[in-house]
Amino acid sequence: MSQVHIRPGYSHLWKGLLKVREDFLGCGTFKINDGSQTRFWEETWVDTKPLNDQFPNLYNIVHYPHDTLPNVIHQTPLNVSFRRALVGDKLIAWHNLVAKISGQQLSNGRDTFTWNLHRHNHFIVQSMYEFLINQCTLFRNKFI
Repeated sequence: MSQVHIRPGYSHLWKGLLKVREDFLGCGTFKINDGSQTRFWEETWVDTKPLNDQFPNLYNIVHYPHDTLPNVIHQTPLNVSFRRALVGDKLIAWHNLVAKISGQQLSNGRDTFTWNLHRHNHFIVQSMYEFLINQCTLFRNKFI
């Protein structure tokens, strides 16, 4: 689901699901196996937030923000290119990112997604509904 884009002809249900995809993916964590189902920058697979949230100054200048894990970490050095040279704070952030993921190994098998909003880590519609309602309440209260 993370790599699907809305296209003409999709049903209203599927289009609606894709519109809340980022909220959905933000409520879970990927357990990495082969990495093919997990986007390096945009999904939570190391720590509790995606790398694009942890290192926004790097994400904003990366050439391929939607790359999957194998595309990035199967090479040494990491297969990441930027639109600008890394100097100062960006270079320090890059070194921190590399240190954070240096122990990650890929293995056989598909990646799995764990739902963080339920005590048994299973997706429950009610938990997603409550999350979205709470997000709307927080957003509304922010502007009142």
